[in-house]
Amino acid sequence: MSCTLGLLRHAKSDWETGRADMDRPLNQRGSRDAPRIGRWLRSRGSWRPQLILSSTAVRARQTIAAVIEQAGLEDVELRWEDGLYLASRRALLEQVRALPPACNSVLLVGHNPGLEELLEDLSRTPVPITDSGKVFTTANLALLQLDSEWKNADRGSAELLELVRPRDLE
Repeated sequence: MSCTLGLLRHAKSDWETGRADMDRPLNQRGSRDAPRIGRWLRSRGSWRPQLILSSTAVRARQTIAAVIEQAGLEDVELRWEDGLYLASRRALLEQVRALPPACNSVLLVGHNPGLEELLEDLSRTPVPITDSGKVFTTANLALLQLDSEWKNADRGSAELLELVRPRDLE
């Protein structure tokens, strides 16, 4: 049995608010990019998560709310996970390995560097780098097809199916 894992980095957030990191909202670009990813998911149609796990940070909450609305995912179970806030690659991998076996399609919403490191770790092929030299920038969505069940997720155990960047959708 193979599983599909979506990794979604929160959209661009506002650094000018003077708020605690956890409470930073999306900025103008983030508010524009998150719905683009949702519209892409709706147009794709062939992948739909059965479960969404999201960081509780304001920017992650706002990102997934826009994606859910634009993608028509209102009926998908959404769980807020405090442990996804700034989680390490290792912590994220443990989250993936603990996913319910009956659920074969999950979207994880979180932060770098953990998400980027998890993506690079799981993918058996190199992840394309942007012109700016970065791998997994804000509002990027990666879809990975794991070779087997969640509990067996490990280095090189997935194929990168898609890497969607909002600027490529303009």
